Amino acid sequence: ALISCMVVDEFHPWPRDALGDVASRFLQDLPMPDDDLYDKLAANMAEVHLSIDHANQRFLASERRFNYTTPKSFLELITFYKGLLSKRRATVELNQERLEKGLDIMEQVQAKVEGLKQDLSVKMVQVEEKVSATNILIDQVTMESEKASIEEEKAGKEAAATSELAASAAAIKAEADGELQEAMPAMAAAEEAVNCLTKSAIQELKALGKPPPDCVEVTKAVLIMLKHEKKNHDWKNAQKMMQNPGQFLDEVFAFNPKDIPDWVLDALDPVIKQPFFNYETMKGKSSAAAYLCNWVVNIVTFNRIYKKVAPLMQRVEVATETKEKAEAKLAIVMSQLKQVQDMVAGLNAKLTTAKEELASTEEEAEKCKDKLALAERLVNGLADEYQRWGSTVKGLKQQGLTLIGDCMLGSAFVGYVSPFSASFRMDLRTAWSADIKDRNIPFTDGVDPLSILANEADVATWKNEGLPADRISIENAAVVTSC
Repeated sequence: ALISCMVVDEFHPWPRDALGDVASRFLQDLPMPDDDLYDKLAANMAEVHLSIDHANQRFLASERRFNYTTPKSFLELITFYKGLLSKRRATVELNQERLEKGLDIMEQVQAKVEGLKQDLSVKMVQVEEKVSATNILIDQVTMESEKASIEEEKAGKEAAATSELAASAAAIKAEADGELQEAMPAMAAAEEAVNCLTKSAIQELKALGKPPPDCVEVTKAVLIMLKHEKKNHDWKNAQKMMQNPGQFLDEVFAFNPKDIPDWVLDALDPVIKQPFFNYETMKGKSSAAAYLCNWVVNIVTFNRIYKKVAPLMQRVEVATETKEKAEAKLAIVMSQLKQVQDMVAGLNAKLTTAKEELASTEEEAEKCKDKLALAERLVNGLADEYQRWGSTVKGLKQQGLTLIGDCMLGSAFVGYVSPFSASFRMDLRTAWSADIKDRNIPFTDGVDPLSILANEADVATWKNEGLPADRISIENAAVVTSC
């Protein structure tokens, strides 16, 4: 029954070269910093696997216990190493990437701090320039405002003087107008009388051979007034005066009632005082004589009133001229005042704009200071962290290299040490570490395989769950949880 129902599988050990070739082939899909490491790792794996044969013999001799290894164990060693190394590399790369991002952010913040310092220095220069420019504008505005005040005071005095002169001239003119108002009816009556004269009426009067004495007196008054005749007042001279009725009327119309010599008035005075010398009496004798009589009487009346008012009119003229000169002077002063006021207004507008720009620049500078203060607090607060992270990144880069050997030691530990006691485990670990070092495979000198397979938190968790605290139990737990 044993012969017919059993199959015996006999495993023959693989030679070192075969083990190395197999391991090298399976390791090719792992990225390595140096191609020589594939052969070195393969050789170390072969050494680890073959070292177990010698350990098994010693273990049997010492502990009377059997332990076997097969090519399958070697293949599992390769597979476990690849998984462990990839997993540990991924963790290290993740931590390294996170720290490098943090370092990049810190460097960016430091660069921004430098940029903020430069911006702040530029802003402060701008603030100083704007403060200086604003102070200059303030001085200009102050100086021009003082000028404007002086001009305003001057203009006020000129305006008061001009107003006083204007009031005086107006009062004198009102008085003169009042006096002249009395002469206006006489002048109007004289003009009406002249307007009533016609060429035919003058022709009729001139044609009288022996005119009434009253008519001769009227023509005498006209000769005295119009021709300034002193002696020859007879009728023939009067006819000569009226020889051309149209020209005579033009002379009457053009007569200036304001400019009559005093001797003419004195000569006319006895003539005008005669009882018949009025329009109502004369119109019954000759219409032309009546109208000329009326004209002479009213012209004389107007002239007398006008000469009485003439000094007043001269005063009006002088006052008006003085007022106009004062107004012209005031206009110049007001023009100068307006120029100064316009200049002050322009400077005030510039000053307002300059103050707004200064306030804006100062606000920007304050914001820049606040940002700089916050950034410097952040940079200074993280300065130690920056150094620590930098050191950690360097350590992680080195760890990414030493993981090649560390994971090799941890994989060998998981794959082969479980059956052995503590002393055998120590011997194997020492031998494997020495071989890794001799082959120049990167690894952490004195590394404990347990630290590769588990961390302190894992060990604490196991102890809380009832795991004994001895080294063998903890190593066994690490091996079991890693598989």
